[in-house]
Amino acid sequence: MVSITQTVSSDFGSSMYVDGAGGGFFLNNWMSLFRPEPENINRVAPQKRPRHGLSPVLALKDGKPFMVFGTPGGDTIAQAQLQFFLNFAEFGMNLQQAVEQAYLITSVFPAARAPHTVGKTISVSQRIPQQVREELTRVKAILVEPLTGVLMGAAAPATDSYAIGW
Repeated sequence: MVSITQTVSSDFGSSMYVDGAGGGFFLNNWMSLFRPEPENINRVAPQKRPRHGLSPVLALKDGKPFMVFGTPGGDTIAQAQLQFFLNFAEFGMNLQQAVEQAYLITSVFPAARAPHTVGKTISVSQRIPQQVREELTRVKAILVEPLTGVLMGAAAPATDSYAIGW
């Protein structure tokens, strides 16, 4: 089993086309994903590859290939694939059911593409009932870190909300 993601980044990539024997494809334009700041993990430097969302997946079961999957979507790829896999592996859906499920995506991290803005949204499929979408805007979480016992809190950025623990 093999999972491959072939991409050129944006429409027609760099607009450079490789023709002739062994050709027939556009060159990608992943350079736009690099950052100019020297302290950034995605900085331009020799032998560096930029962070991107390409995530072809090979899932193993009992140490043997079990499933391959992938999806387009840039920064949303990992989020969509995780939700698909959880639908299948944890919620007992068959492949078709798992693929068809509505999902949500957050943008509260620096975008891979320039200008690398940080979003403030949670995008939720319209197939999820309105009441559930409203509740998702109020999501909060509190965690007790197992090694230190430190409480950590988080709140969804879509509304004015906060998490408190003691």
